[in-house]
Amino acid sequence: MIEVSGSGYWVIGVSKINKKAIGLSAHRVNLCYYRIAIKRYRKYILFLAILLLVLSGVAVMSKVRYGTPRYLFSFILNPSRQNLPNKQTAAVLILTPQTEKVYVGETLSATLILDTPDKPVNMVEARIIFPTDKMEVISLSKVDSIINLWVEEPVYSNATGTITFSGGLPTPGFRGRTGKLLTITFKVKDAGEALINIENAAVLANDGLGTDVLVETQPAKLLLIKPLAGKEFGDIDGDGRIDLIDASILITNWGTPQNTRADLNNDGKVNSKDISILFANWTRK
Repeated sequence: MIEVSGSGYWVIGVSKINKKAIGLSAHRVNLCYYRIAIKRYRKYILFLAILLLVLSGVAVMSKVRYGTPRYLFSFILNPSRQNLPNKQTAAVLILTPQTEKVYVGETLSATLILDTPDKPVNMVEARIIFPTDKMEVISLSKVDSIINLWVEEPVYSNATGTITFSGGLPTPGFRGRTGKLLTITFKVKDAGEALINIENAAVLANDGLGTDVLVETQPAKLLLIKPLAGKEFGDIDGDGRIDLIDASILITNWGTPQNTRADLNNDGKVNSKDISILFANWTRK
């Protein structure tokens, strides 16, 4: 229906056919507008598409290479991403003492040290292996450890001969030569050679990427000694008694022994360990 007024024509009614035609015209206008917009912002749309592809690729690679809890924990400790992963000659895990002679029945404290002078790190994990027929763990200590956030608390098993732990510290992480991680107290059960080894270890850089910068592990090699039968009681002069004469001989040979019988634990030197054995068995015979 069309009404004529003094100022022109006013459409006050439209048939169904005209409504459809008007709808198609509006649709064409919208398409034209979209084409103009795409043409105008084409370079920005292309840039966003390329950026999306790159980010998708990085996400996939990160999931494949760094999709384990330890890497995710490292990301949380330092979310910044400064560079791509790069193997660095940066970190060494060391068990001290490296070599030692230990008397059967004695205890030994071994310390796991982190040496990373070049690159700050924020995450360490390791598995320590020891021979169960030669020694057993008495205790584990975290005192003075550089780690203050433990993903897995240090635990040991004398049945399997293993010690495991996993932990880290927030930004800026740790960089230094003598980072104390863990102290292990062993008791020597039997004589022989014992290797305390480090396996399945990782040291992750504080770079927001979880880059493993561990390049070397240094185990501890111990010589576990059982005293000779005649020396076990500290009877150095062989008179059947452990007394001041034996103590005098021991003190005379303090340091490097001239009389090897004064070396009661057979470790190549006369020291406080030998005098401790002597006093523990005083006048036993």
